[in-house]
Amino acid sequence: MIEAIKTLGESILMTTGGESFLSSMVDAANRAKNIVVLDFDTTKVAQPKVETWGIDSEKLDRIKWLGNVKGNKPQDRITTDNLQYLIQSIPNLARQLPAKSTLKSNLQQIIAKYYCEIPGLRGGEKRYAYLWNLEKMNMNDTALIQKKKRDEINTLIELCGFCTPSFYEEYAKKDGEEGQKENVKKLMALVAEVVRNWLDKYWGISTKDDVLFTLKINGHLIAEDPEYHEYLEKQMVDDVFEDKIKGQCHLCQRSAVNITKNFTRFRLLKFYINDKIGFASNLIEAGFFKNYAVCEECYKYLLVGERFVEKHLKMKFGEADVYLIPQFYQNINPQQLTPWEWADRLKEKVERLNKLEALEEFQEKIADDRYRQVGDDSYLLNFLFARHPRGSAEVKVQRFVQDVPPHRLTELAEALKEVRDLFGEGKLNYLAIDYIKIYYLLPIRKVRNEPQIGIYLDMLGALLKGSSVKLMYLTKLLMETARVHVFNKYEAYVQRKSTSDKRLADDLGKFLISAQFFVYYLKKLGMLKELQGGGSKLIWEDLVSPEIKDYWGKVGLADHQRALFLLGYLVGEIGKKQFDEGGTKPIINKINFQGMTEAKIKVLASEVLEKLYQYKIWKYKEGMYAAMKELLDKSLGKFASPEDNVFWILSGYAFSTAQALKGKDEEKLEEEEDA
Repeated sequence: MIEAIKTLGESILMTTGGESFLSSMVDAANRAKNIVVLDFDTTKVAQPKVETWGIDSEKLDRIKWLGNVKGNKPQDRITTDNLQYLIQSIPNLARQLPAKSTLKSNLQQIIAKYYCEIPGLRGGEKRYAYLWNLEKMNMNDTALIQKKKRDEINTLIELCGFCTPSFYEEYAKKDGEEGQKENVKKLMALVAEVVRNWLDKYWGISTKDDVLFTLKINGHLIAEDPEYHEYLEKQMVDDVFEDKIKGQCHLCQRSAVNITKNFTRFRLLKFYINDKIGFASNLIEAGFFKNYAVCEECYKYLLVGERFVEKHLKMKFGEADVYLIPQFYQNINPQQLTPWEWADRLKEKVERLNKLEALEEFQEKIADDRYRQVGDDSYLLNFLFARHPRGSAEVKVQRFVQDVPPHRLTELAEALKEVRDLFGEGKLNYLAIDYIKIYYLLPIRKVRNEPQIGIYLDMLGALLKGSSVKLMYLTKLLMETARVHVFNKYEAYVQRKSTSDKRLADDLGKFLISAQFFVYYLKKLGMLKELQGGGSKLIWEDLVSPEIKDYWGKVGLADHQRALFLLGYLVGEIGKKQFDEGGTKPIINKINFQGMTEAKIKVLASEVLEKLYQYKIWKYKEGMYAAMKELLDKSLGKFASPEDNVFWILSGYAFSTAQALKGKDEEKLEEEEDA
């Protein structure tokens, strides 16, 4: 994966020129709705002028939105989504720029006119020493803070005024030296709150909206200043190589070049643990260079490639977030890839699609005429499943599925289409599976309202790699989901209770039908090795409907599974009759959803016989019952786990429900044709 991301970054920088490095590093806006530009005038002290811009890629490039500085380092980015960081960034940036810098001089004028310094701060407190002088800026209106907060500091306001230099100084030391650090933090937050509420009150920029902030000086955008660009590039790349360690780059294999082991700036590329000495070669700090190190050129390529993946190759795979990373394994000239072109088209098509068709679109784009020079045999796909917790700059990697050949996506898509004929061509397609529905077929629990999607990611990984799935494991999962519907355990799982018409099929019935599609899908892909069919010839063979025998053949049921299937089918037929007469299906309560032993299955078979007579449908189902009994007797001693037994009973029940739904669909079609 590292080589793949390096190739993407290299192709971007080689085809656009080195000056595009910062533009390539521009981040996505994520939740921000607008850009707020504050324009400071150095010729006089006044409230900053305010502009609001809509967000698009061109404007994000203009303001050089690169994200905030991570960790405990001083904030120095002129564009940020945090107003407190913006206040800190001007003095921090001015301090770092060269003495003869024009930008430094302009920033110092802003500091002289619009800032005040809290004296006597030490150590880490100093980062909060410089605050906007809201008195000078005519923003020190106490109505811009909440009444409760105003009442808490009212005595101080009466003594010093609000947000004046003396107010800041007295507030910082009001709790002595021990409380000073906490108080200066609160002051920074207070100033940001006042300015944010001022923007809301006078400029209509709601405090509820996420925005990006940036600065102008005398009408000129700081983010467009070449000196600022030079500083950013140095801060992002050169500073990482300040130790000037010479060695061999593990990516390009060049020797005697400056290398780094510092990968803390990366979000997706988790190379290895480099903050615990126990993981270093020879257990010494310098040993990290032997683990993995890259040169400055490759480091740049990786930064650009990673940001490209984040912005253009992130998509939904079913209900999971995934980064799709192509791995080219022939000698591909990076200049022929033009990744931004096909990625933009891909993003437009893929990110609005939440099903497997998104991957088909990717396949089509890669195979487009313009890219045929990079053929299907030239790359593999890596799927990096990861989530980005709200409020965090970090990306939590959940799974990594490597080296998926492009033709596997075609196989998955084709099988998805083919299994839709399980209940007859074009029948019940609305209950057939896609990769979102697979998510809801699995028993995904919620912890503090956060879905624990490990089993879903494991299933996606198995599908992508074609790994075998144990039948008993699958039925165990599906039975747990069945119990969610039976016992209304919706609060603890991701499944949702339906509000649609349930006369023909309730949530359980619809789930069971979709589950049959899923089992057939895995069988079609060769992932369920245990379903091999091979049932014996029956005396009552001719009395089993062709539709049922067709289903058996497609899914590959053995005799004991066929027996349970027919038993469940008869339960479904009795349930239909009960529902017609009383609006409920009490027969379903005869099934123990926790599992049924062979003895319990025999009892259920006897109860089914009794109900067939009671509801006067014996004469229609006599042959089906006889076939079930014949198969049941042949299978004694061969049944699997109690939970597995119930699943195959429910498969038959689902088939009965599906037949009813098909009949209803056909009635609708006839009515439409008559009309």
